[in-house]
Amino acid sequence: MEKVLKRKGKGAGSAGFMYYMKPANLSAEIKKYGYDYTVGKTLGVYAAFALGLTILSLLFKLEIPYVLTVGLSGILILPGVILSTYKKRYEQQRFSDLTLYLEQVLYSFKKNPKILYALKDTLEIFEEEENKMHKALVRAVNIIETSFTRNAVEDGLKEIEKIIKMTGSYRCINSCSGLKSWAGTLIPPSCLCWRRTGSGHSVPACR
Repeated sequence: MEKVLKRKGKGAGSAGFMYYMKPANLSAEIKKYGYDYTVGKTLGVYAAFALGLTILSLLFKLEIPYVLTVGLSGILILPGVILSTYKKRYEQQRFSDLTLYLEQVLYSFKKNPKILYALKDTLEIFEEEENKMHKALVRAVNIIETSFTRNAVEDGLKEIEKIIKMTGSYRCINSCSGLKSWAGTLIPPSCLCWRRTGSGHSVPACR
């Protein structure tokens, strides 16, 4: 079983640009970030690149070997550029959602120190139903309202934690002092307080 898993991981994760040379694989990977990216869009980018290269080669009267070299290099690089662009856009959106969530949930909790109220109030900001934070907040509210277990609130907040786990080099809150006493339960432990280390990794700034 272990050998099978290793081989599978190598196929998708370590294949690099050769794996994403296939438009279907590139489209499938981008869709994981929540974007509707079809194979036709990839082919359209290739077509635009080919057209641009053709125009430049005619304008500057480039020799065929040079044009072929640039064209081949471009074809190999384009999938990585496209994927990197959408990944960066996804990370920016996630960080933006995280910032909005933290600001609003803390403000709402100060106004009315009830977790369910704070979550519902925050949900009104995320109006788009396709937004991942919107979906997480809806699930959290539903769990808290419909579950009668002792851990209903904790289980609900775990839905939000899945969305805003910190994997980048961001720092959510500058100081932990005073937060854990009254609003620590609203902020998942994984992003309560972070700082960037010299190596670029994010680690808890305080406990």
